[in-house]
This record gives sequence, C-alpha cells and structure tokens, in this order.
Amino acid sequence: MKTEPQLRHVVPSIRNIQGVGLLWWVIAVPSILFAVYALRYLLLGSRMYPDILAESFRARPWGIYTHAFFGILGLTVGSFQFRRNIREKYLKWHRRLGKVYLAAALMVGLSGIYMAVYSFGGVSTHLGFGFMGGALLITTAVAYGKILAFDVATHREWMIRSFAIMFGAVTFRLWFPLLMVINANLYKRILPWAT
Repeated sequence: MKTEPQLRHVVPSIRNIQGVGLLWWVIAVPSILFAVYALRYLLLGSRMYPDILAESFRARPWGIYTHAFFGILGLTVGSFQFRRNIREKYLKWHRRLGKVYLAAALMVGLSGIYMAVYSFGGVSTHLGFGFMGGALLITTAVAYGKILAFDVATHREWMIRSFAIMFGAVTFRLWFPLLMVINANLYKRILPWAT
C-alpha cells in the first residue's frame, strides 16, 4: 500500500514579505501582470493583434485564443504552486491546482507547437517556439509521472522546469528592452512577438 509522500524542502526559500519568500514574489508578480496583459487577446480579440501577425492570427483564432487563455491560466495557477504554505497546509488544494496547471500546460504546449508552424520570423522562430511547446509538454509529463510514483523531490524539480518554460513568455518580454538596445535590427524582428 502506498503512503502519502513526505513533503521536504528542495530549495530553501528567501524570506521577506510577511514570511512569504521573496522568490515567490519575483515569480508571481510578473506572472500575474503578464496574465492580465494577455487578457487583451481574449477580451478585445483581433483589435489587439500586431499588424504583422494579424493575418496569421485571424486565420487561426482557436490557436491564439487557446494559447492565450491557457497561458493565462497556467501562469496564474502555476505561480501559486510555489507557495510553501499552500503546499504544506492545503495539500488537497495544491493537488487540485496542480491538475489545473497540468491541463493548462498541455493546451499551451499543443497550441504553441501548432502556432509555431505559422510564426513570423522564419525557421528560427518556428523551431524556437516549437521547441518551447514540446519542452513544456515533456517536462510537465515527467513531473506528473514522478508525483504518481510518489517521488516528490524529483516532481518538484521537473515542475520548476515546466514552469520556467511557461514563464519564458514573461522572461522574453522582460529581456526585450535590453535586446532593443543591443541590436536595432533584432528589435524589428522581435517586436511582433513582444506585443
């Protein structure tokens, strides 16, 4: 008979704001802000599409809307999975949110792979976005398999990898201003993806 896994801390957290780790705030705030920013695709639709991508997005609305909706869900729910107090005090909620994140990651990965084929920028963006979608699916599947095997420590490691890939959408936009300064031509190629 399998027993409940023992929760242990893999990485010590950095404490700061009211006992909540500073690292959590660094992850959660940009995730939630980006999720709110991405709502514009769902609420305002094609009016928010960048001109250079509008035709592609209009031709595949289910792809962009699926990607945006589940990306918003994954970033929001995923960031709360890093809250130690939720994991330790509310294990059932952690598991429920984990299942929501699992579904979101599946849909983001699949829609990301689909949309990568039509991405602006040529082979490099097709491969880059396609790889991110595939990596999200693989890391999330491995993490899920590890928790089913009651391997909590390895599950956490793979979930961190999964969320890091999901968080790539945020990271990309945080690095964008620096990339503009470094290379103006690169700015022109990346601009459509940063909006």
